[in-house]
Amino acid sequence: MKKILILCITLLQFSLSHAAPASDETIKELFAVSNTKSLIENMQNQMQQMLLLKTQQTLKNKKFTPQEEQILSKMNKKIIAEILSTINWQTLEPNYIEIYKKNFTEEQLKQIILFYKTEAGKSLINKMPNVIQESMHQAQALVPKMTESIQKILKETDLELSKIKK
Repeated sequence: MKKILILCITLLQFSLSHAAPASDETIKELFAVSNTKSLIENMQNQMQQMLLLKTQQTLKNKKFTPQEEQILSKMNKKIIAEILSTINWQTLEPNYIEIYKKNFTEEQLKQIILFYKTEAGKSLINKMPNVIQESMHQAQALVPKMTESIQKILKETDLELSKIKK
């Protein structure tokens, strides 16, 4: 009985390790069904908006000459151009394909695609950007308190280290 169990486990492990690797075609179908390209474009837009907002917040109490404003505007345009040239579908898709190949089998991707074609799957696709955005906002709200705590820890550690040196 023990030998049969070991044989079954060995055969199961062998069959699982030899599952069909994910194909580029299936991965691209998943990307199409899940609107991945559109999500990347939305992420680009959000990054641009965050950059502009952060720049406005940083500079809100400062007065600039028209020439300085022009330089700052030029800087923002350069940064946005860098974002768009670096984080775009054409650049990311080959990397994403490799990531999906490493982590999913062909069968798993086909099942995911089937799910995304259901009403629940479509709902997930449509609602996840908002869920992620809200989650990010909540996490960002925690950063100031965390930063304050970390700074306190750093000061305490610095003080402790300085006592050892004396």
